[in-house]
Amino acid sequence: MITIDINFIIQEIIGSNGISIKEIESFQDKVSEIHKRFNKSEVGFLELLDQDIESLKKTLNPIKNLYENIVVFGIGGSALGTKAVYQACGKYFKKNLYVIDNIDPDFFSEFLNNLDIEKSIFIVISKSGSTAETISQFLIIVDILKKRFKENFKDRLIIITDPVKGGLRKYAETQNILSFSIPPNVGGRYSVLSPVGLVPLYLADIDIEDLIKGANYIYTKCQNDNIFENPAYLNGIIQYIAYNRGKKITVLMPYSSKLQLFTEWFIQLWAESLGKSEKIGPTPIKAIGTTDQHSQLQLFMDGPNDKIITFIEIENYKNYVKIPESNISEYEYLSNKSLNQLIKSELNSVRVSLAKKGRLNYSIKIDKIDEFHLGSLIFLFQLATAFTGFLFNINPFNQPGVEEEKNFTYGMMGRKGYEKKYEEYLDFISKINRKYIKTF
Repeated sequence: MITIDINFIIQEIIGSNGISIKEIESFQDKVSEIHKRFNKSEVGFLELLDQDIESLKKTLNPIKNLYENIVVFGIGGSALGTKAVYQACGKYFKKNLYVIDNIDPDFFSEFLNNLDIEKSIFIVISKSGSTAETISQFLIIVDILKKRFKENFKDRLIIITDPVKGGLRKYAETQNILSFSIPPNVGGRYSVLSPVGLVPLYLADIDIEDLIKGANYIYTKCQNDNIFENPAYLNGIIQYIAYNRGKKITVLMPYSSKLQLFTEWFIQLWAESLGKSEKIGPTPIKAIGTTDQHSQLQLFMDGPNDKIITFIEIENYKNYVKIPESNISEYEYLSNKSLNQLIKSELNSVRVSLAKKGRLNYSIKIDKIDEFHLGSLIFLFQLATAFTGFLFNINPFNQPGVEEEKNFTYGMMGRKGYEKKYEEYLDFISKINRKYIKTF
């Protein structure tokens, strides 16, 4: 189950800075209209709820226990969701799942130099099949594998890409390499519950059936178009109203270190989906309780009142850690308590402190951290993000702003067809004046 507590955004509780129930209710007709758009033709990631998980598992079972190291080469939506789920639910020390989502030469070289290639399988993920970072990693590892394993290099590769188009799809088919498809209507940041995430996570012993069950559970709770009966719409409306009141920054703050990478996944989901114009661009930032009570909380409390904070609360932590009795008088208040009590007390204290100062915050509580609840959270945030995009009257599924950089890179690296972009790049940097470059 997931519980949403919106008390500390409500005007009658926190004062004039809060949002009135009437204002939320005033969006009901708009919400009902948007609700009709949540079908598989317009919201492609809904198709992932009906996947044939058994077929995927059957395909992977022959190799599931052959390798200790599962290495993913991907970036952005091809990486962040997998990292988030594995951090939260991974059975550490049994399988090692490495998601290498940067091309920093030092890190990449040192990683490969310290990896036991004999015990490793490599998963290359790019929907377009042309992502420069991922393809460069792919070319490097194929060269290494061919030198080490000759024709058997194919046994060490899995490719996940478009079902029809792109260089990776062509390579997988001509070389007879095990491959999976990313549905064409599912964008990268919405793809963690597709083979993008499910293949590496299953090989790493994550219960992918429960991930999908959790997503389906939330989806059933989002069939109602009533704002207060739909957790995704309730989240979206709160964020939308807050943004239009000057709360341009949304903070996601789970009280669990296991959800640290989940916040990074959310940042891409929210930023890339909603940052579509100079007038619309809610900025997501991450914080972790209790760690960031000692770094960012001062800003949240006394800095500009331009933020809305979403807390994620864990009802039942996996472990119970008792604090022993202390004979030191100033620490006696902690004697025979637990870290479980302390972290919940800290969360509640932060929420009340913010609310007393009129700082909007609400909480999403899950029973525990496991695959079912991660699937629920993932789908809740995906639905809420798409819904919020529709509220803003923008397309939450494209990312036109990143194409310019990609095209300049292609031109600089000599890709055919991008010569004019390279000329455009050279023309622009010709304006650079060396007097504004200082070496110290």
